[in-house]
Amino acid sequence: MSVSIKKIEGVESVSVSLNQGSAAIRLQPANTVRIEQILRAVTNNGFTPKEAKISAVGKVLSAEGTLKFQVTGTNQSFDVLVDSAAKDISDAVRKEIGKTIIVDGVMTLSKDKIPQTVMIKSVKQGEAP
Repeated sequence: MSVSIKKIEGVESVSVSLNQGSAAIRLQPANTVRIEQILRAVTNNGFTPKEAKISAVGKVLSAEGTLKFQVTGTNQSFDVLVDSAAKDISDAVRKEIGKTIIVDGVMTLSKDKIPQTVMIKSVKQGEAP
């Protein structure tokens, strides 16, 4: 699987742990890798993706009362979910609308569908190095 993922332009490194059933994928700065490229590489190697823990640079946008996270480089947009118990995260996300930020979050994955949402766990100002 790591060979397939490394072939994707913009992938810097891949570390696969079959024992843990996980892969850590580091992308190059200013990459244009889309989540579906990685999903395709994973499923084509016989694995079933469940979730992706991400750290991504982008902007939070507000459209018709819905928050979206737009990833820099690909311009992919995902609906933003924030744990209702994490009011501080929700407030932080809303304060950063329109600004470039770094988010850490989780996407629920399936082999048949491109994820539509990201559950944001933390927000940092600025751009990645």
